[in-house]
Amino acid sequence: MNRFLTKGGIYPDYTIRLYKNGVAKFPCKTVHENVTIDGEVGYLKKDLLHYADPDFTRYLNRWNRYTSLDAEILAKEKNKLSFFSYFFVKPHVWFFKSYFRHRGFMDGFPGFVFVLFSSLRFYVIYIKFWNIKNKKEIKELF
Repeated sequence: MNRFLTKGGIYPDYTIRLYKNGVAKFPCKTVHENVTIDGEVGYLKKDLLHYADPDFTRYLNRWNRYTSLDAEILAKEKNKLSFFSYFFVKPHVWFFKSYFRHRGFMDGFPGFVFVLFSSLRFYVIYIKFWNIKNKKEIKELF
């Protein structure tokens, strides 16, 4: 939304992004996993600018893809998700933690939007998970 967010628990993001070829191992299991490195890790003196979403449409497309991936992973792991947790606990705890504890409100309206959609993902993941599980049950009937 035309600016970098600096609050809400997303900055700074100490993710290993630069490494020598052959030094790191990338598990390739999920979207937001980290590499594992044998040895020391250093830090850049300046920020590494990450232009992931030039506009809100791209953010929504990526958000939709990630919630689908999370639901699929949970379904493959044969997890039983708690409706109560995914609808009443996780979204509210995440929102209040990100918006108030990590001061997402200081990023203004863009910060509110980010925290809101970060919280809404729990509802969406549960709904997509439920849909995956019920499609399998319906296929088993026929």
